[in-house]
Amino acid sequence: GLNQRQLALGGYKIYTHQNLDKQIKLQKSISEFEINSDFGVIDINAKTGGIEAFIAKSPYKILNHKRQIGSIAKPLFVYAPAFNENILTPASVILDEPITIGGFSPKNVSGTYQGYVDTRKALSKSLNIPAVKAASYVGLNKISSYANKMNLPLDEKDYTYSLALGG
Repeated sequence: GLNQRQLALGGYKIYTHQNLDKQIKLQKSISEFEINSDFGVIDINAKTGGIEAFIAKSPYKILNHKRQIGSIAKPLFVYAPAFNENILTPASVILDEPITIGGFSPKNVSGTYQGYVDTRKALSKSLNIPAVKAASYVGLNKISSYANKMNLPLDEKDYTYSLALGG
């Protein structure tokens, strides 16, 4: 990985969807009101899905609380290590079926099963069962190692296959 100095001085370009003009206008429009409650505003580009502007306020510092990351765990903690370690490829096939693994019985949000799917489809459709199976192929210790490399250390209580689903 890169340290902060390498990132700052390495000449890297970091691209985001943020639109500075929209961010400034949003901040100005919010500052015109006296808001005495929690709020958040997100401006999302409908074509790209990118967040172009964001502002939030809470006296409870809700933005600093730990919370589950949800399905973003699938590409970060499961598929990236699986691909990087040559355990799976985007074309690898996994059977999407009812399972119980490590005492955990995941279900797909749709309540249905797709049968054999390649990992590309499993990831694009955010299928839970293939993600949990892929996590079992990678192993919880390897997932933890990758999470640490991304500066997203896991708590000991996170060492379950529900981690693959962001739980």
